[in-house]
Amino acid sequence: MDNILNYLRILNAGYNTNAAFMDVLNLDCSEAAEIIENLISKGLVKRLGRRYIGFVSYSLTENGKKMIEKEYPDISKLPLPEDQWKVLTAMKKTSRPMLVKEIEDATGLDNSRVSNCLTFLSEHGYSRDQGLFLRKASITEQGLKILQQR
Repeated sequence: MDNILNYLRILNAGYNTNAAFMDVLNLDCSEAAEIIENLISKGLVKRLGRRYIGFVSYSLTENGKKMIEKEYPDISKLPLPEDQWKVLTAMKKTSRPMLVKEIEDATGLDNSRVSNCLTFLSEHGYSRDQGLFLRKASITEQGLKILQQR
């Protein structure tokens, strides 16, 4: 049960493609696919379709969300994965938007993990993205508040 909840938290945190899920859990493709298929068969996760070329994305079903909410009644207090705390902390240290490369250097995370973190953080209002080819990000007031809660 703890593993299932952990997998749901990871998917809910924005690591919702096979590649991101594999990366964060350090799994090979077949292991990640087996876990995700198991979650789908239990009715906890659903396929959304292709997010990017070659990347299928997933989302929690209502049952998956209920399972998380049962453990964390206030979904806004759902703990962020450690990578996301690292990214927020790095962005807090500067008053200007940071290039993705600068965030990679500050956190020790690779480009894929930083990009996944920034996508989630931006979608939830914790950071703000700018730039298309030279992606930059900065922390928002909401991001500062969640850091204070930690």
